[in-house]
Amino acid sequence: MEFSRDEIEAGRKLFAVDWQFETAAATAASLPKMRGVEIA
Repeated sequence: MEFSRDEIEAGRKLFAVDWQFETAAATAASLPKMRGVEIA
């Protein structure tokens, strides 16, 4: 699979931003409600 320069730059920007770990969950039922888009 090949990516364009624009796609590579978009990926770089996505992973270059600061992020904060919020919580852990032992089960899917105990996950907090989703707020916006989350990528793991």
